[in-house]
Amino acid sequence: MALLREHYPSAPLQALEGLIGQPLSKIKAKANRIGIVRTRSPLKRTGIRILDLLLSRCREKHITMRELDRLAGTGTFFEKYAWLSGKLGEKRRLQIMARANKGIRALGGRVIARWPEVED
Repeated sequence: MALLREHYPSAPLQALEGLIGQPLSKIKAKANRIGIVRTRSPLKRTGIRILDLLLSRCREKHITMRELDRLAGTGTFFEKYAWLSGKLGEKRRLQIMARANKGIRALGGRVIARWPEVED
């Protein structure tokens, strides 16, 4: 059990199988029973800044994508990572921005347009 507590959170699952000498299904079940959780993977960047900020805020607040969809009223947009599907044309960008705006407002934030000062 000490090996499980020490290595389960961060070791690759296949390495655990060899280290502990049990099938992966048993290792996962035992870890679940005694309350050990794996560390979360780092957040993957989308390349769309407004989405990256929204997703990192959700991670900070421990809000799942399903919960964000429910709070924002966006169907399954965030849960199914819908921004990844389809071409990223102008129409698609506007759809993504509209849903991201709903998500930001649902979390109590707001979107502000800021232009750099241009000297004459």
